[in-house]
Order: sequence, then C-alpha cells, then structure tokens
Amino acid sequence: MPIVDGQVQKAICQSNTKWQQVEIYMEASGVTSKPPKTQAAIILHCAGLQALEVFDQLNFEDEEEKERL
Repeated sequence: MPIVDGQVQKAICQSNTKWQQVEIYMEASGVTSKPPKTQAAIILHCAGLQALEVFDQLNFEDEEEKERL
C-alpha cells in the first residue's frame, strides 16, 4: 500500500509547481530584494483567499513576528 494515495500525490505535485511559479515570479520581479512584509503580502496574494483566511487566524506575539513570515 502506498504511503500517499494518487490524489494526495497529485495535489502535492501541483502545490510544488505553484510554489515554483511564485518563486520564479518573485525573483523575476525583483521582490526578493523587498522587505519581508512585501514578500509575505505577495505570497499570500498568490496563495489565494483560503491561505489568507488561515493566515488571518494565526496568533502572533507581535506585529513584527507577523511581518517576518
């Protein structure tokens, strides 16, 4: 029995591909030289509404910690 079924494996591959696209976009657009807050905003935008909703539910010690993500 495989550790990961076909659907999960496909989702992981799709997720990795999407992440690669985000990394390529960030490098090509020069965002990697921007502050972490800007980088996080772009990643959240690319990840979509569901990721933003999860991010908004996270508890941070302070605003600085939140911006480091």
